[in-house]
Formats: sequence, structure tokens, C-alpha cells
Amino acid sequence: MTIIFYKYIRLLIIGVFLIVLFPGLSFSSEKNESSDGLSFFSSVGIGLGTVDEDLFFLLMLEQGISYNDFKLRLSGPFRFRIYDKSPDNDTGLRSEDWDDPSDWARILRSIDYNRKFTDGGIALHIGELNGVSMGHSTIVSSYFNSTDMDYYQGGATLGVDVKGNGIEFLMNNFVSPSIFSGRTFVAPFAWFVKSQIARRFRAGFDFMVDSGVRGTVFPGNKTSLFIAGGDLEFGFVKTKRADVAVRVDVNGVKGSGGVHAGIASSILLSPKKDAVLNIMGEYRYAGANYYPALLNPFYDYNRRYFTVDPVTDDKNTFVEHLDNPSVKKRSSHGFAADLALSIASIFKAGVHFDYQSNNRPIWIMFKLELSPVERFSLRAFLAGQDIYGKGDLFSSDSLIGTSLQIKIIGPLFAFAEYQRRYRAILSGNTSTANEISGGVSVSFSY
Repeated sequence: MTIIFYKYIRLLIIGVFLIVLFPGLSFSSEKNESSDGLSFFSSVGIGLGTVDEDLFFLLMLEQGISYNDFKLRLSGPFRFRIYDKSPDNDTGLRSEDWDDPSDWARILRSIDYNRKFTDGGIALHIGELNGVSMGHSTIVSSYFNSTDMDYYQGGATLGVDVKGNGIEFLMNNFVSPSIFSGRTFVAPFAWFVKSQIARRFRAGFDFMVDSGVRGTVFPGNKTSLFIAGGDLEFGFVKTKRADVAVRVDVNGVKGSGGVHAGIASSILLSPKKDAVLNIMGEYRYAGANYYPALLNPFYDYNRRYFTVDPVTDDKNTFVEHLDNPSVKKRSSHGFAADLALSIASIFKAGVHFDYQSNNRPIWIMFKLELSPVERFSLRAFLAGQDIYGKGDLFSSDSLIGTSLQIKIIGPLFAFAEYQRRYRAILSGNTSTANEISGGVSVSFSY
């Protein structure tokens, strides 16, 4: 036990260092508006939690800095095992949280830069990716990069828009990247006409590259994947209360193509309450090797374990599935639908549904954010997938995340979280497991 303690005490020192990273400033529960937009945030939390069959003591340290449009958050989340059920694990600090190089990206919890200006804006995020979409969501749709509780990934996204022209970029892991996606789009008439009408027509190019994973049917193989395509969008209605646009995407992968044709609208229901309703509907045709919205909440699992090989009974990786002649593949028709309602920062709720025929994956996701008063905050999501398209969406393999925070008094908060995620995707012994935690934290802005 002594050896284990000294082995991991360095991690605890790093965490404490995060809290005292900015010395010489007095703590206060009220935000200091001086220093030309410069402010700091510190938090210390303790509690108890379970991961599958084991019980842990939780120590969570966080330090943030904000300066105008820039925000930096550093964290030290530590879980110490205090009760170990069979199978036996290491005592002390949970080693699975820190045994991969990418796990250390937990310390750099997030970097965000968001700047809006008259003709566009810039948005940069470095950290965990939760529900990221790109373009019309035909390739990247609600992607989560840390669905394995034992393998944290700090990713990156970038969006730049100038007069309706811009770029988007996504990287799944900045320590050991393997998935990249990008998009560039232009409003060609906006270069010659100053009117806002010129920005209603846009054309774009999208791509996604997966550098590959080791095969399961053929373990020596590591095959990459490349998807690319173009899109057109025209906003034929744009008023103070409503926007309506039609759009068409054509993408291709491994000799097969896919076509997406849909309509999207944004309706301002109540200007006083800032209530907005977003609706999207889309028809999809998919060739034999084309899978719409491939980079979705389940892709980190699907890219390694997709369909069962009919000869070996091993699970194909996604690329093996495309290349395997024993797996029958046919073109298919389907659709996607998305509905989201937001009321200022008080209430946000949405549902997204992807359906494709001929034994293709279908998936659904619900999201909720509720903060009716400053003292209370609830966030939740549920995502279910059926790889074979049989309609069994809500199995034990569904992904779930909920978090609750309640302000008790002053800087003292109570928190509770529940998550169901994959476990040990990299090892091959993959299953879903539950994480439950609760406790109290003290947070200061100064």
C-alpha cells in the first residue's frame, strides 16, 4: 500500500497545484469585474462514487481563468478505490484513469475562444467533445469522443465564418489523433454583393479521415477510411421570426455514394422569452458501402466492433465490414429528423432520429438542459443504437449521461452524476458499465 501511495502521490500534488496556480488573489464568492475582463475560478469537490462493481472516494480540483473571449479550465479528477469487489483491482488511485497517454489530457479540461464580430465569428474548443456536429450533419452528427470510461480523449474543434464563408475542423484526440474531419464553405455571391441576401446560397466541401484500427477478423490489417462530398444550401425564407433553408449533400466512400436532401428551419416563438424552435427533416439514399452520419455518438465503438463475420463469428471493424465479401450489403433508403426547443438559458430539449433500411444502423438521441433558477442545473442525454436496424434501440448498450448541481448556500454546492458508457473498448472485452457519483463542492470566482 505504501508503494502505491508514493507511486501516485505525484498526481495529487499536480491537482493541488492547479488550485494554487494563481496565487496572491483573495477568495470571494462574488465575481471580480475588474482587471480588464480578467477573472478566475477555483473549485474543490469531494464525494463518493461507484464504477461498475467498485466504490471510490472522489477528489475533484479545478482551476479556471477567463479573459474577455478566452477561457481556460484545468482539472484534477481523482478516484481512490476504497471497496473492491471481484474481480480484484489495484488499490489506491484508479489506475485505469491514468494508464494511457491521452488520459493526461484530463488535466487540460478545456480551452475555449469565442469571438463574434459584425460579419462572422471564430469558435475554438479544445477538450472533451460532447455532441459535436459539422455542416449539415451528413458525416459528423452528435459525435462524442470519450464514450469509453477507461480511455479519455481530449479533442479539438474549430469554426471560422466570415461573410458566410468559412471552415470547420474536428480532431478526436490531440495526444494521439486518429480521426480528422473538415469542412469549407463559401457564399460565392457575397463576394460581389453586399446584401445579406447574397449569403443565403452556400456551397461546401466536407471530408472525414479515419487512420484506422487493428482488424479483428484479420488482426494484422489496419485500414484507413476516407469519406468526402459536397453540399449546397439555399435559404429561401429569412425574416425576423423565421429562417427556412433547403439543402442537398452528396458524399462518397469506397466506391459508393449517398444523397441527402432536406429542409431546416429556425422559428422564433417568443422574442421576449428568447424561445426558439429548430426543425430538420431529411431524406437519405445510401449506396452499398455508404453509411450516413457515420461519425455519430457510437462511432468510437463501431469503428472497432461493427457486424459479426458470418464465417469466423468475430466482430468486424467498420472497414472490415465494408471490405468483407461474406457480408451482404445493399443500397438503402432512410431519413433523419431533428427537433430542438430552447428558451434562453432556462430550458433546452431536443431529439434526433436516424433511420436507414436494409439492416442498417438506426439510432436516436434525447437531450435536456434545465436551469429554471440560478441555484439549480440539470443536464441529461440518452442515446440508443441498433446496428442491425431491428428496432431494439433501448438496450443495456444505450449511452446515458445525467448531471445535477444545486447551490446550497454561498459557494457550497451539492452535485450528483450518473453515466452509462462503454468500458475497455481498446482491450476487446467491451461492455457498458455504470458510473454513479455524488458529493459537495466549494466554488469561488475572484
